[in-house]
Amino acid sequence: MPIVRLYPESEISPRPLPDVAPSVPAAGDLDLFGGNRARDLQLAGHNLGQASDTLAALHQRLAQQANDTRVQDVNNQFITRVQQTLRTGPEAYSRLEGADAIRGAGAVTQQQLAGFRDELLQQAPNDYQRRKLGPILEAHLASAKDEIARHVGRQQQVYEHSVHRSAIEVAGREAISNPENLAAAALRAVDATRALYSGQAPEKVESETRRARSRVVSGLITDRLDRGDPAAVSLYRQHENRLDPGDRSALGAAVTMLSNSLDAAAWLRERSATLSTRAPTGDAPLDAVNAATASTIEPPPVIASRGMLLDQDGIVGTRERLDEIETRRNALTAFNEQEFAGNPARRRANQTAIDMDTARSRAAVKADTDTLYADLRRHLTNRGPNGGPAMTPPPATIMSRLTDAQQDAVTAQVNANIEGRPTRTDPLTWYAIRQGIASDDANERQRWAAKNLVQFIGQLSAEDLAALEKMQGAVRTNDGGAEQIRWQNITHMANDALRSSGIDPAPRPGAALDSDSARAARFHRSLQDELSAFESARGRPPTAAETYVVIRGLKDTAIKSGWLKVRDRQSFSTTASDAPEDEAFYQPGVLLAQAGSSDQQPTEGTSGLAPATEPDPASDTYKRAQQAAESLGRNGIAPPTEPPSNDPDFIKALQDWTGVPVVLPNGGHIEDPRSPTGYVMAPFARLESVVNAARRARSEILEAAAISPTAAPLVIAEMMYEALHRNVDHGGDFDYQRQSNKDQKGGYVQLRQFRNISNVNVGLFCQQVGLPRALALTVSGVFAALFSSNRDLDAPYFLDKDTKKYIDIGYSLGEKGIFK
Repeated sequence: MPIVRLYPESEISPRPLPDVAPSVPAAGDLDLFGGNRARDLQLAGHNLGQASDTLAALHQRLAQQANDTRVQDVNNQFITRVQQTLRTGPEAYSRLEGADAIRGAGAVTQQQLAGFRDELLQQAPNDYQRRKLGPILEAHLASAKDEIARHVGRQQQVYEHSVHRSAIEVAGREAISNPENLAAAALRAVDATRALYSGQAPEKVESETRRARSRVVSGLITDRLDRGDPAAVSLYRQHENRLDPGDRSALGAAVTMLSNSLDAAAWLRERSATLSTRAPTGDAPLDAVNAATASTIEPPPVIASRGMLLDQDGIVGTRERLDEIETRRNALTAFNEQEFAGNPARRRANQTAIDMDTARSRAAVKADTDTLYADLRRHLTNRGPNGGPAMTPPPATIMSRLTDAQQDAVTAQVNANIEGRPTRTDPLTWYAIRQGIASDDANERQRWAAKNLVQFIGQLSAEDLAALEKMQGAVRTNDGGAEQIRWQNITHMANDALRSSGIDPAPRPGAALDSDSARAARFHRSLQDELSAFESARGRPPTAAETYVVIRGLKDTAIKSGWLKVRDRQSFSTTASDAPEDEAFYQPGVLLAQAGSSDQQPTEGTSGLAPATEPDPASDTYKRAQQAAESLGRNGIAPPTEPPSNDPDFIKALQDWTGVPVVLPNGGHIEDPRSPTGYVMAPFARLESVVNAARRARSEILEAAAISPTAAPLVIAEMMYEALHRNVDHGGDFDYQRQSNKDQKGGYVQLRQFRNISNVNVGLFCQQVGLPRALALTVSGVFAALFSSNRDLDAPYFLDKDTKKYIDIGYSLGEKGIFK
């Protein structure tokens, strides 16, 4: 575009035209007036007209394409909606069945698909699209209606079948609710079955109609059987021949059982009446009636189970009521066994009736006593001032039902409350109850678990009563649980410890204070305190092995203090003879199962037992060693005065001391080519102390293992490890090679002259304690591999050749049986 410069008005001024004549073209000169340009414009206009026609046609074509595309898009939307509505959607019409499909057909076509069609047509922006869409959508709608009609046709048959089946079920329920309509209900079921199987083979129809009639009748009989209604028996017998064979077979046994039960109930009533027949009254007519209805069978004698505390009760008449129930049960059982010896089914039915009647009677008595005891507990515990312990006796409605002994106990409890004294536990009562709850007999445990302990409220402290009731709850809810097994194992071990001391652990409430029962009660009570203290200190219950150690320690303490006695003479600590036979120990299949049996009993050797650490310079044992060395004329003896164990001169004296030759029971020696004497040297001449310690450990392990097969593997493993560690491990009682010294590397002074005897001790101890040779070598090798400098990892059992040699020698000495 040209730029036109604007000038300011101040710069523009008028000027006169030059004095010249104007040049005007002639009129005939057309070119001078734009003739050519006119022609050009005319041509351009023609061309523009043609272009306008082309653009209009293009616009019309594009508009038609857009309308057709929109029509196709709407068509796709409608097809998708039809697919979702009829087939693929979560609530697709094709998923509907029976009456739902029939009812839903109109809603699908009119409300959903037709409504969507109208909605799409209304959204069309022009008549072209509406004219084009109308027929297309109608065709799809007609196809959908046809598909719906076919589905309705299929589901009409499904619906009819469901109606017929429902009619059969309704007929069955009608017969149950009103047996008088049984015939009409069975007829409706037959008609519905015929309609259901219409069109099928005649024999199929007849078979199903018979089955339908049988189902209605058998349903009524089954319902009456479930209720225990005697009408079931008469209904079955009335319709038995018209029942389907399957129904007749299934119901026959149940009807027979119900019939037997009904007969048993009648028999029970009759026999119970005969048991209560009164003795002769002197009134002839009345006695005649009684005699006529009395049984000719003499009821058997009944011995009631009476077990001290378990069978006593603090409520008047409770024991008598329970005894009467038991007497009646035994008598009825005897009648049943005699009268129906040849009819097992009827005998079982009678016995079931007897047992159920007995259980109901016992439950009624227990519920009555539990209610009264609950009232008594509430009164004694929170009917006092400010909800505290009672200061007055219970009301007469409670006290009048208690026995004299129970009234005395309640009165004593109230007096203790008034005086502010806590209730003291009677040891014998506590012991009898606890032993019963921890009994090996499951029936006895359950009886004690069901016993109401409130009656002993004056004989048990609040803590003991709560603890015993907790034990009862554990038995009632989880009989055989881990905690209960633990109580039983503890009771086993404690009772065995008592028996080994000559004490009979059987509880006997009311026994004298110096009786076995009283001593056993005291022992168990002390044991409970010891175990409670252990748990409080360690934060956990003791293991079986730890419990065993506690029991043995308590037993030894009780013997030494003098209150564990047998027939007024002092009892002695348990020895190997108190332990069970080897078979009882081998039964669990634990570590010792592979060892040979040993019936040799420990005997004290002439040299005595080795102390905890050998040699201890301040011990009598070391003094004896000095004397033995002096008798052999050896040099390098420790000085007469006993210096501290870390004295260098003393340590050197120990290391230079050669010891004495080992002497076997047969007078022989153990050869040692590297020894100055040619024999194995030791601090002591004899090995009986090693044998005694091993046999004592074996006896303790056997005794512990026999107590409970369940706990035996763990107990044996722990006790065996402890015995080996205490006796033959590094620094053990019979590890003469090492003398404890805190200033030495590793905490020991090495006395290498006693290495071979220490290995002999290992083999001898392992054989006498009951370990198999291979296991003894394996254990020794593991210790050597972990802790010894002379181990040989390429050798069998990782043992140095000499180490294994002398362990084998020690083991063989034990096998020869030369130690008596």
